[in-house]
Amino acid sequence: MTPLRCNVVCLRCSLLSVCVYSGTSITQLQAVDPDGEPLIFGVVGEEAMRYFAVQETTGVVWLRQPLDRETKSEMQVEFSVSDSQGVVKDTVNIQIGDVNDNAPSFFNQPYAVQIPENTPVGTSVFMVNATDPDQGVGGSVLFSFQPPSPFFSIDGARGIVTVTRALDYETTTAYQLTVNATDQDKRRPLSSLTNLAITITDVQDMDPIFTNLPYSTNIMEDAPPGYEVRKITAIDQDLGRPRGIGYTFISGNTNSVFALDYISGSLKVSGQLDRENPLYSSGFTITVKVRLKPRCGGFQDDSLKSVFEL
Repeated sequence: MTPLRCNVVCLRCSLLSVCVYSGTSITQLQAVDPDGEPLIFGVVGEEAMRYFAVQETTGVVWLRQPLDRETKSEMQVEFSVSDSQGVVKDTVNIQIGDVNDNAPSFFNQPYAVQIPENTPVGTSVFMVNATDPDQGVGGSVLFSFQPPSPFFSIDGARGIVTVTRALDYETTTAYQLTVNATDQDKRRPLSSLTNLAITITDVQDMDPIFTNLPYSTNIMEDAPPGYEVRKITAIDQDLGRPRGIGYTFISGNTNSVFALDYISGSLKVSGQLDRENPLYSSGFTITVKVRLKPRCGGFQDDSLKSVFEL
């Protein structure tokens, strides 16, 4: 009997794509036996048998499970063909082609940053990072905000976040931004989302203001010293770390007939009032100044006029 002679494996295409699903036929082995004996085809090796199967009589090769280029981009697969006289084996190098089957992946999460409210427009405050293991445009990532932010922009290629509008702690103390990372595959782009939390910290940039205005009070001329005419109140408009308030007279406290507590703002009678006294008969128009107590910066002042009639 003539010995087996065969071109054992002749793959029509040695480039397989990971988009091929399990159970799909991918090629057909071809061999020739000069005696015309029936041939039996097979695949050799534990790893090869996990991924490939061969129909014994036809040589059709099909996948047992999907391939993944990101796990293994190349395989050495040994196939066999035999007749009653023996077995011939041959090894085929199979390169796994890429398809866009991975969405971009963010790393170094969670994303959070604190910035002061006086951060200048144009300042870069953060950078997000994402990678995509696919090749070509399927592995190229672009960033965007969804929806866009009026206060921040993000560089599409580098993921750098920049302030685009003046910030104000007293208006908004925090921003929750959704970052979208999308690969550039034209047929089936894939994307991932993550959150970026930007916290705004307070900066002393607001003057104190008086509350419960206007101040106008009637008092009797026989009000004794120590009598509280009224309490003057003011607040620090910087809400993050409000400072204490100090109260002082600027003008109008004729003959020092009133006393003003620096800490509490309590305005009290401290001298003898007399409506018949020409200095007092038309009442008092007193100007009070409030001052924020210093912390790191300097003093900040505000003032008002209070009218008191006898």
